[in-house]
Amino acid sequence: MDEEINNPSSDSDEPAVTPPQNSNDEPIQSQADATRFFDLALDMLCTATLDTGYFQLLNPMWERVTGYTKEELRAQPFLSFVHPDDVEGTIEAAKLLNQGHKVISFTNRYRCKDGRYRWIEWLSNADTEQGLIYAAARDITERKEHEDELRRQNELLMRQSETLRELATPLIPLADNVIIMPLIGHIDQERSRQIMEVLLEGVSNNQAEIVIIDITGVQMVDTLIANALIQTARATALLGAQVVLTGVQPQIAQTLVALDVDLSMIVTRSTLQEGIVYAIQSGAKIIPDDV
Repeated sequence: MDEEINNPSSDSDEPAVTPPQNSNDEPIQSQADATRFFDLALDMLCTATLDTGYFQLLNPMWERVTGYTKEELRAQPFLSFVHPDDVEGTIEAAKLLNQGHKVISFTNRYRCKDGRYRWIEWLSNADTEQGLIYAAARDITERKEHEDELRRQNELLMRQSETLRELATPLIPLADNVIIMPLIGHIDQERSRQIMEVLLEGVSNNQAEIVIIDITGVQMVDTLIANALIQTARATALLGAQVVLTGVQPQIAQTLVALDVDLSMIVTRSTLQEGIVYAIQSGAKIIPDDV
């Protein structure tokens, strides 16, 4: 692929395609049919030299995709059209061909005449005795752009999901050993699962001894969610932390009573302020706002 080696281009644009032969050595297709197939193919068909890296045969699709004429494409080694970031990978692919390996689904970017780059996917084989590469390439730029857009959307959704998760289950350090989780709005089964995960992780990371769960902003809790809160309190207790439940509304209190479960592991206070007072009386040292 040395640029100083002269271009071994042919004198004619017409591909020298030899039609396949059957067992009786009779042409299966005429030369005209083979040429027509080459010219009408929707893929970018080509041959190139292994040693110098110059194109030889090129079908019309190359002109349509790149904007270059066949003569312009043959005038310099094909590496000169490759995006600088893809040159090394293209050289490695050419080495594999030179060693007798097939190259399947290799992609790189080719410079077009307007200066833009198009993503090209290659299916290549080589005749090492003839010193020729035989390749079918396809412009996959639109597909790559679609895949990139999907990836960006997925990344955005993941960031948004994480933000919503943080908003749905906020965890606030009140003191060195006290954390508060104020809950607002509807709590469903998925959110209750997140509450347990975030709370247990927060207890572990902060070495919390007291966890205040404030549900002042929660208007309704069904039996399933109430039971999930109890399970969260039990799991928190296993980590050595005391759960303080504050802001319990009358209807939620009725649901908790209806569960007929042991609530002895939970301290309840009517307001968040009273819960904080309990934490202070239990030895918590409040973190100043400017820290």
